[in-house]
Amino acid sequence: MNQDNLKKIEQKIQLCNECKDLLKLSCDTISFGQNTDILFVGESPAKNGWILTGRAFYDSNGKLLPTGRVLNKLLEIIDLSIDDITFTEACKCHIPDRKDLKKSSLNCLKYLEEQIKELNCKVVIPLGAYPTKILIDKKFKNFKEVAGDVFSKEIGDKEVLIIPIYHPSPINPNGYKLNVPIFEKIKKLN
Repeated sequence: MNQDNLKKIEQKIQLCNECKDLLKLSCDTISFGQNTDILFVGESPAKNGWILTGRAFYDSNGKLLPTGRVLNKLLEIIDLSIDDITFTEACKCHIPDRKDLKKSSLNCLKYLEEQIKELNCKVVIPLGAYPTKILIDKKFKNFKEVAGDVFSKEIGDKEVLIIPIYHPSPINPNGYKLNVPIFEKIKKLN
């Protein structure tokens, strides 16, 4: 992983205006943990989380947001925590209207793939449908058709495994329960 190359990607992201006036992360769009073998990819930065605090999954008081608490509990299965993982977003701007997620995800795909390539990660774990749709070549109508499956994709000159999980939001009824067997599968891959 070359920090200078990651900074160049970050500069391109900060100069991008394809999504017009959307609120962009003013900090780095990658949150680094100790483990860069696995990259978690969310939908877009939370306005009351990463946008406000500069730190994914945390509020302005330094407490884990509800989604972070669910993900942290799942990460225990693979002997990691929120602070261990490397994380980025499919969309580099805050997307206030979910109908814009698809277009914005596609606009940011080139940056996401550059980040994946530069991080040299082995496994990419998209959180939910939108990051999954732009990262895998399989079309699906219902997310359960692909959740937990292992896909292989060439990014740059390297083969990367992509394992979609249900978004770990506490309002998602599948966010914890159906992710447990997926994380058990991920543990066996390591």
